[in-house]
Amino acid sequence: MAHRTGGVQRAWCPAALILLLAAAAATAQSNPPVFKGVPTRIADGDTLTLPGGTRIRFFGIDAPESDQTCKDAQGETYACGQVATDALRTKIGSSEISCEQRDRDQYGRIVAVCSLPQPDGSSLDLNEWMVLQGNAVAYTRFADDYVAAEAEARAARRGLWQGEFLLPWDYRRGTGQPVTADSFTASGTAAAVAPSPGLAAEEAAAAAAAAAAGAPAPGDGSALTDAETAGGPCLIKGNINRAGDKIYHVPGSPSYEQTQIDESQGERWFCSEEEAVAAGWRAPG
Repeated sequence: MAHRTGGVQRAWCPAALILLLAAAAATAQSNPPVFKGVPTRIADGDTLTLPGGTRIRFFGIDAPESDQTCKDAQGETYACGQVATDALRTKIGSSEISCEQRDRDQYGRIVAVCSLPQPDGSSLDLNEWMVLQGNAVAYTRFADDYVAAEAEARAARRGLWQGEFLLPWDYRRGTGQPVTADSFTASGTAAAVAPSPGLAAEEAAAAAAAAAAGAPAPGDGSALTDAETAGGPCLIKGNINRAGDKIYHVPGSPSYEQTQIDESQGERWFCSEEEAVAAGWRAPG
């Protein structure tokens, strides 16, 4: 029932309504969503999945891809991508982490700053920790929050900075030259990561193609790595049948459309048939 004063019905003032909506928006921005839980999957040094299928991409940093190799101080090749993945996995262990959302990318992943509770009651910024250990670099295409941490790691020759490596974004695109602690400059970073004019359109087209084929979409529980998203949608379905047989199905094959992928049961998506075979899957028949 409307309230009346002196026989005149009160009405909302448009200006007051605008102010109310603005205040609500400001409150939402000052209190961003926070996602908590023990990771169910750590795909690489900057990508993980929380319970319920919440996919997290660390804000402001870029870690080497899980299959990336680098050179150490002696010039020997080592699996730097696996080192970064293992470092993050070991640091978190079985602890619950808290991830504060900063954005959401075109693949549906929550872009967040994740923290790990410490015994003294404080919280460790995992994004910063990865950069400080030299297991990731500042992703200055999107933010400069971790440039100082990167400079500290570079000066101390930690992790990646002990030798020579391709910057993660160059590795994904198959471009660029290896950098070292001495050859890398902050100004060079900005130039190296400037997006190509067609990149946004290419990524949007890849996401649309994935959605049309039923590939991983927001909230489906997969944690796409940057390598997977940079290369376009991974559309091959790695199914496990009732007998436990691992069979992959390519787009257009007879069983492709009716095959559903449940990653919680060990099923997965592949980017190529070679990748599926290497992981233990076989073609139908």
